[in-house]
Amino acid sequence: MLGRMVVRPSPIVSVLLSVTFLCAFLNESTDRGVNAAGPQYVLVENWVQSPLGEKIGGVSSVDVDPDGVLYVFRRTLGDVRTSGSVWTFEPSGKFLREWQKGIAKQAHTIYVDHNRFIWTVDSKGHQVKKFTSDGKLVMSLGQYDLAGNGPSRFNQPTDVVVVQNGDVFITDGYGNQRVVKFNKDGKFLKEWGVKGVGPGQFRVPHAIVQDSRGRLLVGDRCGSTTAGNAGCTDGRIQIFDTEGKFLEEWTHLGLPFGLHISKDDTLYVSDLQNARISLVDARTGKLLETLERVRGGHNISVDPAGNVYVASLGDKGGVLRYTRDRR
Repeated sequence: MLGRMVVRPSPIVSVLLSVTFLCAFLNESTDRGVNAAGPQYVLVENWVQSPLGEKIGGVSSVDVDPDGVLYVFRRTLGDVRTSGSVWTFEPSGKFLREWQKGIAKQAHTIYVDHNRFIWTVDSKGHQVKKFTSDGKLVMSLGQYDLAGNGPSRFNQPTDVVVVQNGDVFITDGYGNQRVVKFNKDGKFLKEWGVKGVGPGQFRVPHAIVQDSRGRLLVGDRCGSTTAGNAGCTDGRIQIFDTEGKFLEEWTHLGLPFGLHISKDDTLYVSDLQNARISLVDARTGKLLETLERVRGGHNISVDPAGNVYVASLGDKGGVLRYTRDRR
């Protein structure tokens, strides 16, 4: 019987091949900051122009209106003069104006709804506010600086989403571990959730979005009995209908600090603790790609052109911008 002929490269060729592969991998990872498997994103350096050279500082949240105008909710730690102020920028990064100032005891989330109303979530002020796009306050939910539960008070709320019929869903996350539903006029409708690890229970419900099928996706930042938030490694995304019926959960996407969903049902998950952005098919939960080594990603948004904006509470703070590399 004839033996098989095996062709082995010389030791020198093997070393050269290994070095070439390693260099290509490192360049891909370092320059692009993403996994090598999927389409690539590039971090845009120094894209935003702060007014008069003033630093943005720590940013807790960012969102984009249909025209691409960026709303940046500043939480400059240790500086009460800038905490809770909102700066707006053109898509080019040009500063437009300070849209609001000092509207939150602790800035947590800013959200632009489908009717262009601007919503802010003040975690330590225990309030959610609705503004017109020109800054007029039209509704406040919760009582300022008064923590509680029930229909009229929150205990450190975290996020808000408004669905097509105008109903408002708020994650009352740090103190009460629940989702609260109101109608378009601010009338309390219902709530669900208690502290726990079972279906429909929460550890820290930190973010909420709605997909094209009308399902509510809630980022439960810590889904175990781990004491406190530091060191938690087992967050999950729980999925409900608009009446609070539990449908399913995903446990493979790290710690969901921030969520954004696009019209094509691409879900963007910001994981601050693991410095990662995950792109997910919201219809199936399938992981599509990741952006790695993303600093301070407390919240996330995506503009109509597909640029990804990350609200950073890291050492440098600010807003990170990632654009798709189409080469």
